[in-house]
Amino acid sequence: MSKLICSIFKIKSRFSSYLDRIDATGRIKELIGFVLFGLLYFAFCYLYTLHLYRYDETLDELSLKNKKRTWALYEKYHSGVSK
Repeated sequence: MSKLICSIFKIKSRFSSYLDRIDATGRIKELIGFVLFGLLYFAFCYLYTLHLYRYDETLDELSLKNKKRTWALYEKYHSGVSK
């Protein structure tokens, strides 16, 4: 695992020095950083709200059961009233 981390840092430093040579102003680094930040932010927001979607599905299932139960009671009541 430590070899993998070291190799990632080596690749990052080599890529960074390559970008320094071709782009002296650092605009490409800013763009790459901005895109990576956006992707990480999107992933964080998606993971943060994932449980809410599951909760909504559970509520939908429960409300469907409640609707069926309510409709059955309604029909039972009206069948008793109309007799």
